[in-house]
Amino acid sequence: MFKAYQRPNHPGKGVLWSETVSVTKVNDDYTYTEPEAPYDEFFNSHIDKGTATFIVPEGTKPVEISFTSYSKIGDGNQISFDNKTDVYPPGTYTVQVDLPIGDWQTDIYLGSVIENITEAGHPLDKFIDSDYGLN
Repeated sequence: MFKAYQRPNHPGKGVLWSETVSVTKVNDDYTYTEPEAPYDEFFNSHIDKGTATFIVPEGTKPVEISFTSYSKIGDGNQISFDNKTDVYPPGTYTVQVDLPIGDWQTDIYLGSVIENITEAGHPLDKFIDSDYGLN
């Protein structure tokens, strides 16, 4: 049993209780589009310093994406300074991270946060786009 609440100004009166819920089966043949390389083109991404804009295309299943700013720690290695990770359904998104003082790099990539990167960079099967500079 469940209770249904009516929106303000709804013409109905009183409280609505129901014993059942009907569910209609959705098309089992529906297939999602999987992200494909080159990812910067697939997600139509753009990064300007600490701001990333990207599009998860219609028909794509929700995808986990991270946007991270890194600080250079020597020998080409970098450590995470700020990060935003979320699961994004189809739509257009703008995400912002703070930049460290000094040499910085911002990367957008598939999956959860990668705290440290070497001079080899992100795995190519995750990398979407990047920017870099001096703050």
